[in-house]
Amino acid sequence: MKEEVEIAWSLYLSLENTIERSFEFVYPLIDENKNVVSIPYQQIIFASCSEINNLLNLLMGKYSRKPEDFKKNASMWNIRLFYRALKDESFNNDIKNEINPIGNKKFYKVLESQSLLDQIKNETVFLDYQLHKIFNDPFKIKPFKEQKNAEHPSWWNAYNNLKHNKTKNFPEANLENAICASSGLLVLIKYIALVLNCSPILFSGTKLMHACKMPRYGATCTAEDGDSVISGGTFPKTNLPCDC
Repeated sequence: MKEEVEIAWSLYLSLENTIERSFEFVYPLIDENKNVVSIPYQQIIFASCSEINNLLNLLMGKYSRKPEDFKKNASMWNIRLFYRALKDESFNNDIKNEINPIGNKKFYKVLESQSLLDQIKNETVFLDYQLHKIFNDPFKIKPFKEQKNAEHPSWWNAYNNLKHNKTKNFPEANLENAICASSGLLVLIKYIALVLNCSPILFSGTKLMHACKMPRYGATCTAEDGDSVISGGTFPKTNLPCDC
């Protein structure tokens, strides 16, 4: 599964690069432009959510979980069942039992009090200055945070809406949802890598969206203390607005 994480990392960097290139035509520092719709934004939403679905399927397979374990007679995974699995105490215990408590001490300790789902929902992604007009909190978002009156993030609902009726719901293929969906992929890559106690091959870092313990563009990709960056190694200091 480590190879799939590396592929997902490469995909994320490609999607982020597509968003950045779109700024040649869509100026992101105007608030109204978060609603700009385009086919590339739709493709980013589809690719991000499809890869999230793929990674979660692989994670469930690794720990021998099936949809029917979380809903009677269910034969296929969906986001609701993934959430149930990520919250499930037995599933989290299986993850904890596989983790090296010495080499991955911080993540192991947090798992004792917070499920994997809770950690993913609470994860903050920090934004480059180019994106600060698009969101209410200008420099950070929590892509998996629960929305008011909605069980799942609005960008995931946009993905489903576009998938089932693209013509009617095409306005949801916008810049804001593209950013949120790709940042959701970034968060999931981080936590899948934590579960596997591995670091993807980080040839280059992120430019527009940044998560703690993952490299930024222009930073060296060698952890200062020799440990895996994602599993707790100390990355050379960047200007992230957090204690990374």
